[in-house]
Amino acid sequence: MITAWILYAIVVGALLGLAAWATEKLLRTHSLPSRWVWACAVLLSVSLPLGHWVWVSQPIPIREISPVAVESPTRASGTPATESALPVEAITVTVPRESILRSLDGPVMVFWGLSSGLLLAFFLLLFVRTEILRRRWDRGKAGGHSVLISDEWGPAVVGLLKPQVVLPRWCRSLDEKAMELILDHELEHVRAGDLKLMATTGIIPLLFPWHLPIWWQMVRLRTAIEGDCDLRVLGRNPGSMRDYLELLIDVGERSSGRRPLAVMLSEPYETLKRRIKIMTVPFPKKPRIRGGLLAGGGAALIALAGWAPAPMDAEPEPSESMAIQEPAGGSRSAGEQETPPTFTPYTVRPAIKNLDVVMATLEGAYPPLMKDASIGGTVNVWFFLEETGQALRTLVNESSGHQALDEAALTIANVIQFSPALNRDQKKPVWVSIPIEFTMDEAADEGGAEAGRALQIQREWPDVPEVEPGVPQETGDVAGTTMDAQTGQPVAFTQVFLPGTGLGTLSNREGRFLIENVPTGERLVVAEMVGYDLPGQTVTVSVDKQVEVEFGLRATAIAFHKLVVKGSGGH
Repeated sequence: MITAWILYAIVVGALLGLAAWATEKLLRTHSLPSRWVWACAVLLSVSLPLGHWVWVSQPIPIREISPVAVESPTRASGTPATESALPVEAITVTVPRESILRSLDGPVMVFWGLSSGLLLAFFLLLFVRTEILRRRWDRGKAGGHSVLISDEWGPAVVGLLKPQVVLPRWCRSLDEKAMELILDHELEHVRAGDLKLMATTGIIPLLFPWHLPIWWQMVRLRTAIEGDCDLRVLGRNPGSMRDYLELLIDVGERSSGRRPLAVMLSEPYETLKRRIKIMTVPFPKKPRIRGGLLAGGGAALIALAGWAPAPMDAEPEPSESMAIQEPAGGSRSAGEQETPPTFTPYTVRPAIKNLDVVMATLEGAYPPLMKDASIGGTVNVWFFLEETGQALRTLVNESSGHQALDEAALTIANVIQFSPALNRDQKKPVWVSIPIEFTMDEAADEGGAEAGRALQIQREWPDVPEVEPGVPQETGDVAGTTMDAQTGQPVAFTQVFLPGTGLGTLSNREGRFLIENVPTGERLVVAEMVGYDLPGQTVTVSVDKQVEVEFGLRATAIAFHKLVVKGSGGH
């Protein structure tokens, strides 16, 4: 996904560069410095894309892909989420795994590494060369200040740690006023730390050589540094505008084409033109209108850069290894539970033992941006518990429609503690489902004490004849369908079992199930699915015949009572 991220970074950098350009125009109207505007643009052009890269690359502990698609996300109030909630979450563009951009990742990385290496080597050579030249230059005095005297370099400032002014020998032929202006200019660079600013920001395009907007921003930054310095010099020498402009042109004509690592009074012709324009810019006729347009345009461009569509890796397709398998019989160990929910008979549900800790964790994880926008939602989270009650796996069964809320709900995975599930007296590994509601509604139903004790429910069934082990029995089959009573859609992977017989299965993706070799007589058939009620039907099983059962499952508050996380605290 490197190529897609590079394109995203270029778009962000271009938008931030245009925003910096608009801001500079506004500042220059009032003769204000603008170098920090471009320095911030350079840093943000890298930090925003890098921050996104780190964010999408950060693994979320034991989070897995939800096996249930969400058709209509809802708010905490139960009403459908509206488009007004969308701007709160960053816009993303999914990059498919078969995208041509992915095939370019390898060559792009090779080009990136080679070009950065060459540029950094060139920078190091330039630094070494400047230091060698610096040691060769003579030391002298000019205007009462210690300076370096070179044959052709300068006027400039060299030395990152100990900046010094370097003057060419021909400066001695200048009159006193010109020499004073030259020294004022170079000493202003020293006082402002301009060389350090140029060197530190100048490393960035070397590390990201493909980032064309940053190269352009660096050109503008260099011009802004010189332009700010020019304005400070003119401020210290009022009435010297004409002399200073003539000096700039004269120094530019004398300067050498070769450059050390320095900030210099002399600049290329195009840069000199921009600097002269900065010093002579007229005040606009309608400053308020122009200022408002520039400020508004700059703010809009910054907002666009912040919300530019960022690349996201495509979620992996479900593999065959994730398919739900019907157990072959017998007990299962926790290590064998590597697939989503399977049929596990149990008589005592697990219970949350540290509800206060769980709620405190959820309240701290409620995203501040979502709270400020009064956005809530309900996340249904599945937990796989080993025999001891420890949560080994976690996955989102039903999304809230907001990734930030889903991730907040998953923060409890490492802190939540359960009592073990029991099948009679034996501890069993099981899947449980907990709905977690995030809301800013103070009147939301909190569940009271039930939020902590609702899990401890004994499942009791009507008296049914028990199957005596070892006694030959005549048998038949029980088949049927598990459907959603409201939508009529099949409910896949529903646990269907016969209490007292040890027989059970899961419905398939079409909601169909078949239990073979069921002892004849009246039998209770129970369908259970997290998120639905617990219906049971009594059927009469005949010898060598198949009895049909249809379950209409109705959605309920699911196995656990809802955990309500309020933005203002409390549960």
